[in-house]
Amino acid sequence: SSRSLHEMLRHIDRSRIEPVVWCRKEGPVQERYRAAGIETRVVPDMPSITSLPRLSRNLYTFGRFLLADWPRSAKFRRTLAHAAAQFDLIHCNHESLFLVSRWLAPRITTPVTFHIRTNLWDSAFARFQVQTIAKTAAGIVFITENERDTFKRHLGAKPKGRVIYNPAALPVTLPAPFPGIARDSRLRLACLSNFSWGRGVDRLVDLAEALAAAERRDIHF
Repeated sequence: SSRSLHEMLRHIDRSRIEPVVWCRKEGPVQERYRAAGIETRVVPDMPSITSLPRLSRNLYTFGRFLLADWPRSAKFRRTLAHAAAQFDLIHCNHESLFLVSRWLAPRITTPVTFHIRTNLWDSAFARFQVQTIAKTAAGIVFITENERDTFKRHLGAKPKGRVIYNPAALPVTLPAPFPGIARDSRLRLACLSNFSWGRGVDRLVDLAEALAAAERRDIHF
């Protein structure tokens, strides 16, 4: 489960919808669901896999998945197929469940939907993943236009679905300004992110240096 899914389900009209959440890992989100009166189950054998940037990593990951993770998930898949008859909708909250949906869809009459949260690196594996989701999903939700456009490029066609931004909870109390930052008229920018070369966070340093070279003093990183 994602925090955004929890936030959405916490506000859903419970007189019309009764959600049940299956999580692959134990964590603090289960207690949050219990506090909201939402049933949860932890199913560690739920198989998940997604395409990766390099061919070697894809071959290794998919090979390990097919030889180990998929056979180990047989009981989970039978349980899921049986449970699907009790529900009006099965929602896969991450595109890494695409092989589960590929197996499940022809065995049930319950529609399956997907949440697309990431931008996959272009590869034969990514295109296979996207095509599988497009074929098995009755509907698709994209977290932003960017994920929708990436999905469209990999698919080679307009996907069926829509963009719905992730909900976020308002803080109970607003944080106080950090005392180390001057309270002046400059535009203040903060980057709160895990460092990753692929995400280009390091380019903020280049941008700051370029602004300094241009003698711009009205922006504070």
